Amino acid sequence: SRVNMMTMGPEGAKITNASQLIFFTTPTDRNPAKSSMDMRNDRIIGDVNCVGYKLLYRDQILDRDATSESDGFPVYALYRNLVSAEDTVRDLLGKEDLWAAYSRFQQDETIPANFLVENVVEMTLIFEVDYQKKIGSSGSNKSDKDATQRASVLIPVMTTGANRLGSCSQMDVYGNRLDVIGSGMNIDDLKSGRVTGVTISMTVVTDEGMALVDQIRKGRPAPSPEEFFERYTRSFTQRVSLPLSH
Repeated sequence: SRVNMMTMGPEGAKITNASQLIFFTTPTDRNPAKSSMDMRNDRIIGDVNCVGYKLLYRDQILDRDATSESDGFPVYALYRNLVSAEDTVRDLLGKEDLWAAYSRFQQDETIPANFLVENVVEMTLIFEVDYQKKIGSSGSNKSDKDATQRASVLIPVMTTGANRLGSCSQMDVYGNRLDVIGSGMNIDDLKSGRVTGVTISMTVVTDEGMALVDQIRKGRPAPSPEEFFERYTRSFTQRVSLPLSH
């Protein structure tokens, strides 16, 4: 999870959490009539694509990042960057550092074609990790001291306050290990763990809130950002279970 705080919203109304997600998948909007070997279209959806999700406060009309000097029409916006199957296989699959390899495609993240939905003001990922937890012993037997027990833990990915409540600032999932950065837990224990599920939480501005925004633009007194977000937002969660290999 990485974030540029310059594009997180106006003072007093910044996005509270904006996890960035990069992963490999077969997109659900794949056209079954297209062969994954057909690379003539650079936007082709194949058997495996790299997909990136990013939440930003941007000007959709002028297509530029919003800053304190911005006089455009910025909104809270969620983007999906779909890397073509050919580029995924050639440049991203099997890379040890996916973040570094993906950087060449970051320029495409916020193009108008990748705009997904507006007025999402928070996105949080919570990983469910099953791992072997080391347990200490007062005995002299070395095997007792090195004993472990199976444990499960929830790890939120936070862009701010990453060390609170066992959260982390970045989590990389490989085929044989987990790399957890900024967690308050024992990272060595978590390395050999496996992700069993992910909960995705999003907070959106309600239709009533957007109607109020239109009235404020016409001169109605505005509530404080804290009051507005408390009253005119709703949160939704979706848990995704991951298949376990035996």
